[in-house]
Amino acid sequence: MNADKVRSSMQNFVRDTTTEAGGEWTSVGGAPSPDACVLNAGSSGVSFSWNQQAAGIADPESLVHRIEKYWEAQGLMISERQGQRGDGLTLYTVLGEGEPVRTISINASEHRTSIQVESLCGKGDVSDFIGGESDG
Repeated sequence: MNADKVRSSMQNFVRDTTTEAGGEWTSVGGAPSPDACVLNAGSSGVSFSWNQQAAGIADPESLVHRIEKYWEAQGLMISERQGQRGDGLTLYTVLGEGEPVRTISINASEHRTSIQVESLCGKGDVSDFIGGESDG
């Protein structure tokens, strides 16, 4: 798959996830950030990372379980964890691995909710994506 397709698939999956989660989401840093990666055949490629954030919610545990079920239905392998934030709130996290992304996670607390994603590695040259969108 070429890098444009990898980026597009990842963005669509994130948008579907934010729709499933509900709320007002904003992109942290704007467009997906390109990174060099290595394809299975050993040639260079491009992957993308993209972060989203939203306000915290009253029941973060419920949100994380809902997204976990959604991602499982999409065929992702799931792991979950929870931890204590510095302010005493519990941070609920679920991590998904598998296509159409390499990894995606959602972190939710009463303070803030965020999604971090890394796309698959696609054919292309990272220099074509640095400094703006590619013409394709």
